[in-house]
Amino acid sequence: MSTSLDGARPAFLLFRVVQDGDRGAVRAFLDRLSPSTVEKRYLQRSLRLTGPAGDREVNRLVGRHEPRRVVVLALDGTDVRGIGEFFDESLGRADLGLVVEDGYQGRGIGRALLRRLEKLALNRGIRAFTGDMAYGNVGAAGLLRGAGRPLQTRVGSGGVQFTLVLQA
Repeated sequence: MSTSLDGARPAFLLFRVVQDGDRGAVRAFLDRLSPSTVEKRYLQRSLRLTGPAGDREVNRLVGRHEPRRVVVLALDGTDVRGIGEFFDESLGRADLGLVVEDGYQGRGIGRALLRRLEKLALNRGIRAFTGDMAYGNVGAAGLLRGAGRPLQTRVGSGGVQFTLVLQA
C-alpha cells in the first residue's frame, strides 16, 4: 500500500512485509541510523549496528521467518525509511518495535507503520501491543499517545514500559 506523507518534501512510500531480497536495503538502513536513534530503539547506549551486531540484526529482521514475528518496511523506492515489527508473545499481546531513519522522523512514517501493524495484529487476534521505550523518547511517547487507543505506561528498569490496547 502506498501512502503520501506530510513533511518538507512530499514522499510516497510503499508499506509491505519484509522479503528475503530486502537484506541489502535493511543493512543500508541500519547503517544510516544515528547513535541516538539506535539507543532510543534498542535501549542500549553503546550498541552500534555495524559489523557482527548489524549482521545479527539484519538476520533477525529479514532472515528465518518466524510465524510469530511480523516485520513491515516503509520503502521509498528501494530505500528503507522505517521498520516496524511485532512479536506475538501470547495471550493476545505482542511486543512492538518501530524505528524511522533520522532524516525522515516527524513525517508520519512511524504513525503509518503503527497503523499497518495494528491491522495485521488485529487479524491475528492480538489485542494489545507492549514494549519498552527509553526515558525521554518524546517522539515514541507522542506516537503512542496519538494512536487514539488506550495507553498504559509505567516506569520500569531502564525505561518506560507501555501497553497500547488495540481491542478491549
